[in-house]
Amino acid sequence: YDSIGGGPVAVRSSATAEDAADTSFAGQQETILGVRGEEALVDAVERCWRSLFTERAVAYRERQNVDAEQVAMAVVVQQLVPAEAAGVLFTRDPRDPDGKRMLAEASWGLGEVVVSGRVQPDRYTLDHTTGAVLGRELGSKAVRVTAAGEEHVPPDEQRRFCLEDEALGRLAELGRRVEAFYGDARDVEWAYAGGQLHLLQSRPPTV
Repeated sequence: YDSIGGGPVAVRSSATAEDAADTSFAGQQETILGVRGEEALVDAVERCWRSLFTERAVAYRERQNVDAEQVAMAVVVQQLVPAEAAGVLFTRDPRDPDGKRMLAEASWGLGEVVVSGRVQPDRYTLDHTTGAVLGRELGSKAVRVTAAGEEHVPPDEQRRFCLEDEALGRLAELGRRVEAFYGDARDVEWAYAGGQLHLLQSRPPTV
């Protein structure tokens, strides 16, 4: 814990059956955010690991024909990025059969509210090659999660887009780099803090 600065951390799962090309385990195992202190960290690691065996997680694996004998999980402890905005990026917009567009979804604070469906995020359509913004839809972002917990978003911020064009262009560039590394389209989780984009996770996109 001290080796990552003693600040708030995120505790999340990394299981053998997660993030395959034909299944998505997003939300099946527990993620605990804003963990502070060694005692709380130990509790969070145990809570995350135990979530591999919840009724919901077991039922999902059975529906996906995942052999229980092949399932194992590590618990990852990451320094928590104090995100001003966060979300997901599909390096190939699922609605675009030509593959010329990216799709980004974003909201204020940590990306948990986007991934869990707690808010209707801002949505941006980006040109895959240039990162130019082709379209934007304002979401409904009434709540946000920070390292300190959940809070209400003031009305004026709810009416604002949470990313400017310059940041969206950099997000598209990050998406192209991730896609080039893996050699295929990706579903990317990211965070924006202090003028910097942070890559949190990448997985194959699933339907």
